[in-house]
Amino acid sequence: MKNKYFNLLAAVCLCIAQAGPLFAADRTMPFGEKAFEIFKTSVEMRTAEGQRLVPTLARYLAAEFEKGGFPKSDIHELSGVVLCQIDA
Repeated sequence: MKNKYFNLLAAVCLCIAQAGPLFAADRTMPFGEKAFEIFKTSVEMRTAEGQRLVPTLARYLAAEFEKGGFPKSDIHELSGVVLCQIDA
């Protein structure tokens, strides 16, 4: 009986593992190229302590939010952190 449940659990885990890549984001999705560009730029920017590039990254992300259609009044930069207000 124990073996039966183990096999069922193993089968379910295998199905979930196989389905994972089906839902992964990629460049071919709508806005995928732009999302990849923003991600790549953010990762490549040296924001470690002492590099002093966090404000630069914050300004870049704020500009991307604005280009994406968010009103400037909803985009706030606070000590290098970008907050974007989304009204529901």
